[in-house]
Amino acid sequence: MSKIKTDDIETYYEIHGEGNPLIFIHGGLVTSTMWQPQVDYFYKNFKVITYDVRGYGKTGVSSLRKYSVELFADDIEELLEKLKIEKPIICGLSLGGMIAQTYATKYPQDLRALILSDTAISTSLT
Repeated sequence: MSKIKTDDIETYYEIHGEGNPLIFIHGGLVTSTMWQPQVDYFYKNFKVITYDVRGYGKTGVSSLRKYSVELFADDIEELLEKLKIEKPIICGLSLGGMIAQTYATKYPQDLRALILSDTAISTSLT
């Protein structure tokens, strides 16, 4: 239960367990707490990381007037750099899946695997 400065916001995140990093990205209108059953299951074998996307839950909003999936993907890259996390498995649901797709497209060299659930093709939110 921590916060870290990423770009122009304070990003709320939690890390549970050890092993290969597994990042869960929540959908719209919810927060990282939606992943608690998955955290409880996977933390025994993975370093599970959940976080609140910019403007959601305990992560702050920024002065930007418009957010985009590309901005959210850059936020993940910044978070992973700050936490010194390499080659994560990223799982995204709905909006989180769109963010995960964009991250995979922008930073393919930094990704171990991609899991998408109930999502659409990534497009700009602007």
